Amino acid sequence: MSLRRKHGFTLIELLVVIAIIAILAAILFPVFARAREQARKTACISNMKQVDLAALMYCGDYDEVYADSRVAAGPPENCTQFRTVGYRGGDHITCWAIRLYMEDAQINLAGYPLRFMPYVKNVGIFRCPSDNLVGRWINGPQRGSYYQRHAHDVNAVARGSFMDIKNASVMQPARLGYFVEEFWHGGGSSPYAWDGNNTGARASNFAFYDGHVKTVQVNWREPTGAGNYDLNWFFQVTGWPFEQDPWDK
Repeated sequence: MSLRRKHGFTLIELLVVIAIIAILAAILFPVFARAREQARKTACISNMKQVDLAALMYCGDYDEVYADSRVAAGPPENCTQFRTVGYRGGDHITCWAIRLYMEDAQINLAGYPLRFMPYVKNVGIFRCPSDNLVGRWINGPQRGSYYQRHAHDVNAVARGSFMDIKNASVMQPARLGYFVEEFWHGGGSSPYAWDGNNTGARASNFAFYDGHVKTVQVNWREPTGAGNYDLNWFFQVTGWPFEQDPWDK
């Protein structure tokens, strides 16, 4: 009777298998990461679409007048009614345009989400899954991911101690951004428009005054040669008089 010797894997064979697995992982993991980020980007676009439609429904319910920082109210800081107050700089942003909650505990809604909640019923749409909620203007837990562009409020002030921005005032609604998401998709050390490192994705999701949402490529340099800039304003380094046919490139 002969005994058959059982052979196991040699060390070299195991190393070859491990090397093959490592190579496949190096190839596939970035693909999976990009696919996951693309799914998040799609979710963010869907959220922005709902926010944009809520803004348009609000406009329809209030005599074709868009919401602005005059209806910001409550604490923190100076977030009270703006109706009788002129331009207040960053208060328009911190109290209204990016604020989602009044406090870090995320109990009380604030800013434009408070006014749009009757139309969306889901506070989650004001956050992008790719947003890591770092502090930007206000503490990260207090802010949303989609900015109502500051230029909207500034234009209302510039036209005379807060005049209503009506639907008819927007000359090219399909080309003028209403809400903007600041470059959360791309893997940079910080959102692309925030600092001079020129990292991360070079495009941002925009929601337009006509209700459509799309990703817009943004050049790093403005026509003036300035570096990073705040997308709450505009691309062309000009004013924002709606009646003079403005738009975003």
